[in-house]
Amino acid sequence: MCGPGLTSRQRPTAWGWRASRQRPGANRSARFPRWAGRPRSERNEPDGRLKSGIPPIHAIQEAGVSFGLGGDNSFCSDAQNMFQAMKLLTSMAAISRVDPGPDQADQAWRAATRGGAHALGSDDDLGQIKVGFRGDLVTLDLSNPTFVPLNSPVRQLVHTESGRAVTDVFVDSRVVIRNRVLTTIDQRALVEHVAELAEKYRADFETVKARTEHLRPYLLEAHHRTWNTDVGLNRLFTGA
Repeated sequence: MCGPGLTSRQRPTAWGWRASRQRPGANRSARFPRWAGRPRSERNEPDGRLKSGIPPIHAIQEAGVSFGLGGDNSFCSDAQNMFQAMKLLTSMAAISRVDPGPDQADQAWRAATRGGAHALGSDDDLGQIKVGFRGDLVTLDLSNPTFVPLNSPVRQLVHTESGRAVTDVFVDSRVVIRNRVLTTIDQRALVEHVAELAEKYRADFETVKARTEHLRPYLLEAHHRTWNTDVGLNRLFTGA
């Protein structure tokens, strides 16, 4: 979403599938004229789960489009995990083009850090470890099996880390996780409270499910009609 303080160059742009309707052999830099030099946000997990399609990531990169990574609400992406988002970006890039392309680990790392800052219009104080920038830091235990042996830090971080090696987290220089323990809330009390609420939630869920089950055939029919409608492109594989 665009905030009022962002310039047109800084505003993140949602992916428009109409931009990929040109033939695969078309000049890629000309395929995304509106997006060149502008940031866009990428939500790999919900896009995959909701069958939104696979964007032509290589073509987007070659057109000079900068993008950042992010998550979505838990109901459609299950977890707001940037390590998952980075790995999924590399996988989606791999299957968005038949021919082998450059390694995407560096691209994913940049999208998760400086790319996200650029998408928010905060290049001057976010996304880098630099004097004058906000102290947003994550420390990892390099003795974790993920990093042993430490051959290629960025590749190992993107392809194998899941969050298990995280030890400390700083947000704007404030310690929010210390030695793998949250400092801002009582985590044990929260877990116990959620467990109590879960029982009522399950009962409510079963009630709602039983009340709406008769709608399933109609929703499935609408879903199939949508997927069978020719919109001029194959959103499961772009061929770009």
